[in-house]
Amino acid sequence: RAADLVHNLKGLTMGKTPQQHRKLKQTGKRAGLSRKAQKVGIPKQREVRAASTNITNTVVKAAWDIKKTRRKNFSDLGLVQDPNEEIASAALPGQSKKKKREKTMVVRQLEELAESAKGAKPVVVSVGEMQFVDELIAKHGDDYRAMAKDHKLNYYQHTAKQIERKVKRVRETEALAADLGVE
Repeated sequence: RAADLVHNLKGLTMGKTPQQHRKLKQTGKRAGLSRKAQKVGIPKQREVRAASTNITNTVVKAAWDIKKTRRKNFSDLGLVQDPNEEIASAALPGQSKKKKREKTMVVRQLEELAESAKGAKPVVVSVGEMQFVDELIAKHGDDYRAMAKDHKLNYYQHTAKQIERKVKRVRETEALAADLGVE
């Protein structure tokens, strides 16, 4: 029996370099990897895939499966990995339009999250901008053209439209402050 084993081993290793001999004898955890991969410590493909996918969204992170590819995960979650590719494939003439995808649980949760995030953002106006607008209003009232032409107060030479937007922002801030009872 031992003679047969040695004979078989010699048959396998005939015409091979010493490095190839060692590779054939390898067993254990890192078997099958090249010597360079073992020396450098290259991680297995699954570990690389999990590490390269940086998911910050909690909804997607909870449903993500590290054993699947990125493309497979996106399609299972009901998301599109490359929107340009999706639009291009839908716009090709001569092809029947794809059916609308059913919304998955992840898509519904993401939509709910987006809806809850909508709302009035607090308008932030600096003290200097408030003083600038107050001085212009005190001198010119609501005449935005005159405000734009006033080179002493409007030394940055804002246009009438820019000044109008600034006045609107300041008034929104003052209204918000009045609602909250803040001066």
